[in-house]
This record gives sequence, structure tokens and C-alpha cells, in this order.
Amino acid sequence: DDDNGRPFQTRMARAWKNFGGEILLVLSGKDYTAREFREVVAAHPAWHGALAQSNVQVHAASAADHTFSDICETRALEQVTLNWLRHHLPATTEAAA
Repeated sequence: DDDNGRPFQTRMARAWKNFGGEILLVLSGKDYTAREFREVVAAHPAWHGALAQSNVQVHAASAADHTFSDICETRALEQVTLNWLRHHLPATTEAAA
């Protein structure tokens, strides 16, 4: 199936759904880009069920802006990311490092 000429939202949804890896989606609450993404996901049929996939973890940072300029929000995002990585990356040994 050729995606040429289809809107990027449709192509992105298709790639998202076909991706076999783990996904951590961080959406900041005070961010117009995140708001627009949520609106597209809610309205566009190609995105139906994409955020509910078993390989997707969504973290809503409701008090954060686009750049996580608040230090508390930055620290919280760091912890969420580290926890996600620890859970999804295989354990390594010091010999491999």
C-alpha cells in the first residue's frame, strides 16, 4: 500500500501502529503542540486505538510546558524516563559496559 500523497498524520499513525518496539509518549499540559497532537489522535480515524496499544506508555505532564522549563517538571520527566528505560532495556553487566 503506497502512502504517497496521504496526509502526514495518516502516515505517522500507520508507522506508529506498525512499530514493534516500545513507545514512551510524553505530553505536556501547557503545550500547544501536545494539544494539537491529542486533537488529531481523537479525531483522525487512522489513530483509533493507537495510544491504547500494549507497547505504548503515555505520560501526561499536566503542569509542564513544551520545553519542561520548570525544574520540578524536568526532574519528574527525568525520573519517568529513567524508570521506563530500566523497565524496557535489558539488564547489562559491567563487563559489557
